[in-house]
Amino acid sequence: MTKNIFTYLSILLMLLIAVPGRFAYGLCILLILFLIVLSGSLFKKLIYKLGIQELQVVLISIFLVAMTILLKQLLILFCPIMALTMGYAIFMPALSAFLLNNLYQDKRISSAEINNTSRQALFFSGWMLLVFLLRDIVGFGTITFPGYQDLAVIHIIKTVPNGVSAGTALASIPGSFFLVGIGIVISSMLRKRNIKNTMVRKAQDEELENVE
Repeated sequence: MTKNIFTYLSILLMLLIAVPGRFAYGLCILLILFLIVLSGSLFKKLIYKLGIQELQVVLISIFLVAMTILLKQLLILFCPIMALTMGYAIFMPALSAFLLNNLYQDKRISSAEINNTSRQALFFSGWMLLVFLLRDIVGFGTITFPGYQDLAVIHIIKTVPNGVSAGTALASIPGSFFLVGIGIVISSMLRKRNIKNTMVRKAQDEELENVE
């Protein structure tokens, strides 16, 4: 469990530093992350099915880079401004996929593990999107979406203070760390409560069995 927490935290911090604090960029990078995790898992399964697992590291490395380049080219065709702004940050999910899915481990991957990995990626993406959404609204007063040739902007707060303010600070990289910290604290509290409830229910069940 601790290993998973540090894995997700490292991915989260890496993306927050590299990707601009707008919801549109967060949505785009997390979609790329999910596609790479899913396609990388399926490609690893294909490698073992073909019986060429001795070439696993080389083949997966080439596949992840090729998949990222393909997705970047599609983004350039759809919205070149986003592709130019994100730059090399588009290649971050390839490394994140390695951390999240352990694609380079020398073991066969099952369909159940692919489904579990996909669910983990969706859960992680939900938290990340919430952080990007808060940064966009509080820092810029807008919600942005990827649009054809340009960003689609919805203005939520008409007047955003100029200069440094609490909102702009929260939209910055240090502010993102603050949001991440709050998320980790809330997740830890919920996890402890679930463990406590499970232990209480188990104790109650044992008492009922002893009475019977």
